[in-house]
Amino acid sequence: MNIALLRVDAQCTASGAPCPECGTWPSRVHGSYLRYPADVPSAARSVVLRLLVRRFICQNVSCGRQTFAEQGAVVTCSCTSSNAAAAISSS
Repeated sequence: MNIALLRVDAQCTASGAPCPECGTWPSRVHGSYLRYPADVPSAARSVVLRLLVRRFICQNVSCGRQTFAEQGAVVTCSCTSSNAAAAISSS
């Protein structure tokens, strides 16, 4: 099997994240965006990591931060093809 490009789609599976300024746990998602960290080659293949990052609304009225993006470890991953999934599981 020869895969020249491997795309990995990932997102955090936690239900939310605490506000980094006041620690309040949000109950609403403000939106989301895609982040593309630097491509890293793996076994002579190009790897594109596509992270879906959510933005939350801090509902603490005394907090100076109105919205914030989730941070942390990526815990889910899906491949763009069954061949890519086989390549990941065999490495």
